[in-house]
Amino acid sequence: MPWEWIEPEVFLTHRGVRIFHAYKDELSDVPLEFWYSTFSTAGPGSPYEFDVRDLPGYRSRYGADEISEHERVVKAAIDTGLLQSDTAVTLDRHA
Repeated sequence: MPWEWIEPEVFLTHRGVRIFHAYKDELSDVPLEFWYSTFSTAGPGSPYEFDVRDLPGYRSRYGADEISEHERVVKAAIDTGLLQSDTAVTLDRHA
């Protein structure tokens, strides 16, 4: 029986930009903890995926990363134009 593709879950929508959860592979239904995507049909490892920890201003809270911190830093990246819907993400991962 063939598998049916299902759009990934939306993590958040801010100023019209939709950010999706990213997954380990096409068969997984468990989202990765720190990875998101700007494009709903992007496959694992695509240039549309990003690690929230690479965004400017990200900070771990008390050693436990909270979803509210992910929301805060992703919204800030959208506000500055760093993240846009359906756009590949280019982050300086060595900054």
